[in-house]
Amino acid sequence: MKKLLLFALFGIFISLTTAEVMLRCFGFTPWQPIPIEDDVKYYPKSPFYQDTILGYKMHSGSYDITYGGNYTFRVTIDSGGYRVVSSARKSGNKKLLIFGDSFTLGSGLNDDEVYPKLLQDSLSDFWVKNYAIPGYGVANVYTQITTMFLPDSGDLCIYSYFKQHDNRYIRSVLKMMYANLKIMGSLGFMRLSEQSGEITSVFQPYNYKMCFLSPYSALANLLEDSYNSFIDKQENLVYEELAQKAVFAMDSFCKSRGATFVLYGIQRDDGTEKMLNFCSEHKILSLDISVDLNDNKFNQMPYDNHPNAYSNRLFAKKILRHLSSFVVADVVND
Repeated sequence: MKKLLLFALFGIFISLTTAEVMLRCFGFTPWQPIPIEDDVKYYPKSPFYQDTILGYKMHSGSYDITYGGNYTFRVTIDSGGYRVVSSARKSGNKKLLIFGDSFTLGSGLNDDEVYPKLLQDSLSDFWVKNYAIPGYGVANVYTQITTMFLPDSGDLCIYSYFKQHDNRYIRSVLKMMYANLKIMGSLGFMRLSEQSGEITSVFQPYNYKMCFLSPYSALANLLEDSYNSFIDKQENLVYEELAQKAVFAMDSFCKSRGATFVLYGIQRDDGTEKMLNFCSEHKILSLDISVDLNDNKFNQMPYDNHPNAYSNRLFAKKILRHLSSFVVADVVND
């Protein structure tokens, strides 16, 4: 019996060793840390800091941000922690509140190149505010609209939607960031949850427990990645429904206060298309304003793949045309 057990253990060892060798021959590797990119430099410091209400925010001030040691742009953050749109308030009493992620903040662009600034230049009846922060998703925007920047009657709330940022607190993302958790400290993501039919958002610090063999074994790493992919797929299906409920709640909240909510799809992918279809089915104002970021005409390559200044001009034109179809305002022809 003892010999049989030893033989079985030896067979398992040989099988695992063979699988490990074969995987490495086909290019699979043990887990390798991906450090925070050092080709992005902030001067005088990084603007980001922890905020337990929204996950993280930005310090006020002016920041020179350099990509790859060659391309530098300036971002000015106001006293509230958001990117400056104009130096003086417009004469109109109504507000145009714009929410989103790095596409809307205008990563890679100077203050006067981003589409919220271009909208402000064309809308004399509205005071435009850019409340976008890189990485913000539906949970952040839900919190901003329903608990922080309560829209008044006649106001417009624009959500520039990108599916990728809906649910970042998934195992595959956390594993990718594992090597940087100590550097990033207690920063984290906002997540949606539903309790008794009520949508809420909660802050969750980064937390991931990796399989102890993954840094040493391609097989263990592959099995962990496969498990993560399976769990993430199931969770994303649930979260997709939560995101739709949150968008519906934001639209209803704005309507209850006499404001108008509009969702713009700013990055074309299957998830964003699903959200736009959901909005259409539920009579929520929406429009696809995306550009093809695989085309260098629209991105900032070779430094960055975010929308460039030309894309932001297109965003502004598409939004102005759309707003002119239902807003009684002084919309300047583009």
